[in-house]
This record gives sequence, structure tokens and C-alpha cells, in this order.
Amino acid sequence: MSPYTSKGIVPSIYRGNGGEWHHVLDSALTPSPHYNWSNIVYQNAYFTAELEYKNLPIIFHAKGKPIAVFPIAVMLQNQVSKIVSNGGPIYQPMIVKGASEREEKTIIDICERILQDLSISLDLSANEYQITTTSKGVSTWGAGLIQSGKVVRVGQQLDVDLSMPLEEIKSTFRKSYKPLINKGLKKWQVDVIEAGNPAPFWEYKQLHVAVAGRETRCVESWQAQLDMLNREDAFLVTLRDDSHELVGAGLFVYNTQCALYGSAAYRRDLFAEPLGHVVQYKALEVMLSKGLKRYEIGFGFSEYYGATPKECSITKFKSGFCNEVGVIMHIEKEVGTED
Repeated sequence: MSPYTSKGIVPSIYRGNGGEWHHVLDSALTPSPHYNWSNIVYQNAYFTAELEYKNLPIIFHAKGKPIAVFPIAVMLQNQVSKIVSNGGPIYQPMIVKGASEREEKTIIDICERILQDLSISLDLSANEYQITTTSKGVSTWGAGLIQSGKVVRVGQQLDVDLSMPLEEIKSTFRKSYKPLINKGLKKWQVDVIEAGNPAPFWEYKQLHVAVAGRETRCVESWQAQLDMLNREDAFLVTLRDDSHELVGAGLFVYNTQCALYGSAAYRRDLFAEPLGHVVQYKALEVMLSKGLKRYEIGFGFSEYYGATPKECSITKFKSGFCNEVGVIMHIEKEVGTED
């Protein structure tokens, strides 16, 4: 990576166990848990089981201190290579809040040069990027892509602002959700599972397999999620009936500032019951107790952009909890196009 060093900013492939990587996230402005090192390890386990997938996480140092991270990988699917972040469109680099405008510009320039050279080596004509807009607008990276690329997909980024008390957040829920949450809290035994308690997690895996009717992913990916719990990068909310049988559960990933909705499984014969509503509500309680600032409940695209009816239904469910809606865009940029 030394050829890419510029103006005191030194990029390198990250080979650590998360310490310096999370130093950047802790110092950044509300970083998404999609950037969590343990989540990148999980995604790597998930994709390497099915595809050729080479993780190339990049960390940047200035004066010996970590200043930014850029999680990219190369994936080969159906004999076609592409540059990705966690298996999807390329994320923007995550930069610490204290970075100067010059440092930010230098980091972006280096990222673009790395992507340019990697794209040429893979014989790629274009790359796909993901950016989001919020109430604070769009990042410098995102503004450059909007100017130089082509928007190929637009959707909703559904968030919950955690700066207000729980009752105030609850007042923003879809009206029909409140009685369902109250009913579910009375009906189910609700527990929060964190580090040092693996048994409920493996029960969750068994429920997931039973609901899907098959093993949907490799055991290494499940182990990576258990490692998230043990690193205190995730927690699990479980629901049990009167016989103590697990009827539903949801996994939530977090860092020192933000959380995201990871995955969930619920018994199919109880879909008419308030399962997901209670899991989401309990998760919000946990997030507030941890002093988190934002919850990324998910994003959604319309059928116009290829979403299935099931995906649209899930988006509708999630939207009933959110109190902030941003825009998520997938942008295609030709290799060699200048910002």
C-alpha cells in the first residue's frame, strides 16, 4: 500500500483483531455497525462459504494514529468479479471526526486511486456504490459520486433517533403497534442475551433452520455471530411461551454509538401474534440503556427496483417503528470517471 501514501496519510491492509479499527469507529460521527470489525468477519465467513471472496479491509494512519477505515473486498460470482463492501455496493470510507478537510480529501483521493487500480486489474468497467442521506445532508464522498455517477437504485433508510426518552419514541410508532406491544409483553417471556450465555444463541440457530426448512448458511457464520455476542458487539432478544419454548428471537449489532437490526426468526404458526413488535420494542429499551444515539432498523426498496412482495412487507413493518427517514442510493460509476 506504500505507493498510495500521500500527504502524511498511510493506507495499509488491516490485519488486526479489531482494536485500531474500532478506535476509528469510536471517534467517527455515528458510524453504522455495518463497519464493525466483527460484522466484517461475519460477512467474510458468510460469503467465503459460497463464493470466491477476498477481504481487503483498509485502515489509514496519520502520524502513527488510525484516522479512517475503508471496508472493501473482491467477490467472484457467476464468473464475474466485482469490488464490494460486505458483499454489497461499496461503502464510503469512515473517517474520525477530528480529521481536517485536507486529511479527508486525501483519504478520499487515496480510496479512489486504490479502487481505480483494483478495477483495472480485475478488468471492471464500472463499480456500484452505496450512499445515504440524512437530516445532516450527504457526505463529501457521496456528493462526489452523485456528481460523477449514475443513480441506479433509490430507497428509504429507516432509522430511530435514540436521543429522546422511550415513551417519546413510542409515541412515534404506528398507532396499531402500541396495543400489540402491550399484548405481547404480557403473553411472552422476554429475555436479553449477551456475552457468556451461548445456549440461547444456538436455540435461535435451530429456530432459524426450522423456520427456513433448511440450513441457509455455514456454521462458521453462526460462530462469527456468537463471537459478536461475546465481544459485546451484539445482543439477542428472545421470546418464550408458557412452556419455555423459544418462539422468536432477534439479533441486534451495535457499537459505542449506533445499532442495527441484524436478523430474526419467528415460528411460522404464530405469525399472527405480536412477536416482532415485542422484539423491536425490547431492543429499543436495551439500546437506550447503552446510551446509543441511533438505531438503523433497515432500508427498503420498492418493487420498481426489484424488491419482492415479501421484502416490501418487511419494509412496511419496519417503517412503523422509525422516526427518521433518509434516502439510500446505489450509484454506478464508470472506472476512470473523475469526480
